[in-house]
Amino acid sequence: MTPRFILAAIALTIAGLALAYTPAHAADITKGLIRGGIGVAGIELGMSEAQVKATLGEPAHVNRESNGNAVYMSFHSEQIFDVYFNATTGRVSQLIVAVKTKQICTAFDVCLYREGDLKKLKKHYGKKIIRFVDRDGSVTYRRLIPMKPRNVMLEYTPVEDKNGVVQVAMLYWDGKITDSSFD
Repeated sequence: MTPRFILAAIALTIAGLALAYTPAHAADITKGLIRGGIGVAGIELGMSEAQVKATLGEPAHVNRESNGNAVYMSFHSEQIFDVYFNATTGRVSQLIVAVKTKQICTAFDVCLYREGDLKKLKKHYGKKIIRFVDRDGSVTYRRLIPMKPRNVMLEYTPVEDKNGVVQVAMLYWDGKITDSSFD
C-alpha cells in the first residue's frame, strides 16, 4: 500500500467515527396534539430540559445562557416548533408552533394550516376567545386560562381570508387578556 492510500484510509476511518459519535437531532416534529393551556405534541409548560429531550429527542437548534442553561430549543429544522425556557427556573415557559403539515391539531379537530378551521376554533371557544389586534397590527385569537402556578395565554394566529389558523403559542402570562405582548 502506498502512503497516500494509507493516509486516505485513516482519514475516512476518523471521519466515519466522528459521524458515528455525533448526536443527530430529533426528526422534525410534524404532528401532535395541541392541548390549550398545557402544551403541544407532548411538551408541556413547566417541563425541564431533560423532560423535553426525553419526549422529543435532541433539538435541531439550541441557544444557551453562559452558564449552560437552555433558553431556546427548536424541534424543526425549517419551520417553527420552538420551546422557550425560563432562564431562572430552567422550565418551559413558552411554546410557539407553526408547522405546515396540517397534522398538529386540537382534540376538537382544528389543525394548523388547514383552511376553514378558524370558524371551528371560534365556535368551540365561543366567548372565551377574543380577536386581539396588537400595537403592530398583528391579529391573534386569544384565551387567558387560569392555571397554577400562573395564568396561561393561548394565542392562535389566523389567516382570516383563508379562515385558517397558522400558529399556536402558549405562555405564562401575568397581565390581562388585552395587554400587548410588546409591554
